[in-house]
Amino acid sequence: MEGLPRTLLIVDDEELVSDSLGSYFEALGCIVHTASSAEEALKGLAEANPDAAIVDMRLPGMSGQEFLLAARAKLPALKSLIYTGSLEYTLPQEFQALGMANEHVFVKPVEDMKILADALVSLMTTK
Repeated sequence: MEGLPRTLLIVDDEELVSDSLGSYFEALGCIVHTASSAEEALKGLAEANPDAAIVDMRLPGMSGQEFLLAARAKLPALKSLIYTGSLEYTLPQEFQALGMANEHVFVKPVEDMKILADALVSLMTTK
């Protein structure tokens, strides 16, 4: 699929979610790196050097929010989508200041992963 990130990081502690997202985006041509915790993702961030990330907010240890703020400090151009199981999730001010908007937040499960792919394409084409 044209316009997707070349390298994608998926951070989710649910193995089934991580595996299904990973398989889907690999089939579309992305190089996919997965991590089951924010700490694991931060350790591999420099090596993976992702163009974009799909991040769960409720993670063991460091939260997805803390991860995204730390990751953007290291990779300011990193684009990201939030993929959460929380129906009450609201985008924090810090994320809004980074240019994120409500259209970057998805509640699990997304029945058609093409919606996530389209959102990533849109993210990759915005400054």
